[in-house]
Amino acid sequence: MAKRLILYDFGPEDRGAEGQIQEDFYFPVQPMVERCLGCFGCWVQTPGRCAIQDRASVLPQQMKRCDQWIIISPVLYGGYSLCVKAALERCLGYMLPYLRIVQGRMRHQLRYPDHVFQLQAYFYGPCSPKERELAQRLVGSNGKNLGAAQCRAGFFDGADQVKEAIGCKF
Repeated sequence: MAKRLILYDFGPEDRGAEGQIQEDFYFPVQPMVERCLGCFGCWVQTPGRCAIQDRASVLPQQMKRCDQWIIISPVLYGGYSLCVKAALERCLGYMLPYLRIVQGRMRHQLRYPDHVFQLQAYFYGPCSPKERELAQRLVGSNGKNLGAAQCRAGFFDGADQVKEAIGCKF
């Protein structure tokens, strides 16, 4: 069982590792995975599994097994990189297609309501105070929609600082 799912974008020049390393599961988003087709197969035809069979197919199952889900991305306009966004879209099968109201907001129902995990997003690179605020709000919304027990966003100057902060094993 992976204790941490680490989904990361350090750029094409620093691909790092992929797969299980000790208790952690590392998933580099480069090269970019296929984007979600919007077919809803992961909701109705093959519950929890994406219809696209590629290396991103493991993400919803790895999410289900983790205690911490860590997303590492350069900060772009207050959000994730394109490659991180594509990988996140492929995690749609972690949730159900049905909606519910939580604290006045519409959220997906959880496929695994007993699964408790923390969501942490670490952004690196230059960003303005407004971009930082947007990224914090994005991570908070992602955490609420995914049913995370806790979520937080951290900001660093460079990728090496993020690696050191989380103790990357590659």
